[in-house]
Amino acid sequence: MDEDFKIDLIYPVEAGVEHHKEAGQRSLARNLFLGELSHKSSLSTPPLGLLRIATATPKIIDGRPTSLRIFDDVVEPFSPSQWDMVEKPDVVGISCTTAASDRAAYLVWEATRRGIAIVLGGPHTTVAIEDSLGTGAAVVKGPGELAWQEVLGAVNSGTLENRLYEGANERVLEGVTLPSREFFSIGDYYSINVLSAGEGCPYGCPFCSTNMVKGSYEGRELSDVLPEIDQFRVEDGMVIITDDNFFMHPNVRQIIQRLGERELEWFATVSTRFTEKNIDLIELAGKNGCRILFLGIDRFDLPKNRGVDFDRLLAEIKANGIIPSVGFVFGLGNPTEQQLNSEMEEARRFIMRNTLPMVHLSNSVPYPGTQEFSLKGDRIVRPFSQWDTQGRTVYEPMHFSADTMDRCYFELCQEFYSLPNVLRRLSSLRSMRDVMEMFFYNFGRFQHIKKNFADLPSSK
Repeated sequence: MDEDFKIDLIYPVEAGVEHHKEAGQRSLARNLFLGELSHKSSLSTPPLGLLRIATATPKIIDGRPTSLRIFDDVVEPFSPSQWDMVEKPDVVGISCTTAASDRAAYLVWEATRRGIAIVLGGPHTTVAIEDSLGTGAAVVKGPGELAWQEVLGAVNSGTLENRLYEGANERVLEGVTLPSREFFSIGDYYSINVLSAGEGCPYGCPFCSTNMVKGSYEGRELSDVLPEIDQFRVEDGMVIITDDNFFMHPNVRQIIQRLGERELEWFATVSTRFTEKNIDLIELAGKNGCRILFLGIDRFDLPKNRGVDFDRLLAEIKANGIIPSVGFVFGLGNPTEQQLNSEMEEARRFIMRNTLPMVHLSNSVPYPGTQEFSLKGDRIVRPFSQWDTQGRTVYEPMHFSADTMDRCYFELCQEFYSLPNVLRRLSSLRSMRDVMEMFFYNFGRFQHIKKNFADLPSSK
């Protein structure tokens, strides 16, 4: 029998991802009030992109059985030294985000010095190709599964080069149902029931590269999506739907109904304007297990929010027993200090008026491939490893200092995550379970933010 063709897939940790761990840390209060969630080692979700690569990997490569391992550096730090203790893999694949790019470059170096073929992909790689090629790895642009067969062929023949690999322009995962999540342990994650019903986004928000990288929204076929839902087990956690605009799926009603039939709770991100125009979807979602809907408002004057009655929309979500979650991004463009303070004050009044229990407040980060990067790329002052949307400003603002931006953002967070404000925002929740989970969510979020701003200079 030929020896196995060994593949290691790694999802490197972002330096700023600690809030997933902080929110999952054990405590007496968590054990008393959070039930099953009290035993989670983190509140993150598994890397779905690497499961796609695993799905696209043949069981036999040139007559050799395939042996594949997935390492999530977020839940358990990966040590390259283990490559010295066992037979080296034939190839290592890394899926890289921007904040994890330094960690990815280190892993590339460790693999290369051991003579291991290595390929780098993921969202950061797709928008920062030259930087990625500079690590010495082979680089995949776009959905990795589309180029994976070519990469594996090159590895097998010993011809993998430090160059760009790119799959044909075709639908991602067409005709493919992802297998059950046996690579991942439920104890390591908030949930392993992660679903991508579709990809892309029709909106070109200035801080986001989704539209540029993946195009407008396109839903996967029901024949691919429904079997995945049928694999999910209630005990494996709430279904996390990763689509940027889930309600835009052309067969969203059938998907929602299947989730309801399986008695699965679920979370999804939806577009504000599209949801308001299809308000009946909120009632359907509430009747079929939807627990949380996230609305990425980001800034009220963005085109995707034009004409939306947010108060009415949020009231409808609450009326159907769903927890509304909203996100805001501060510092987009080149605001003056007065404009920044006005943005924050408008968001503050809105959140408190609507008693929103789950709020994601972001300090703008100009990720490569975005309009923000084009605008601020020449003013970046912090390395990728320090990039965190709940962290310090990574660029020099045009009209005031980065410390001023940091102070405005941190003071807003201090107010929102203060105990009186948290309790007031949780007052709209209907069950003690919701109150406890949202309380620890807010507590964990602010612990992470406080750590990021521990060295913020005094304003005096």
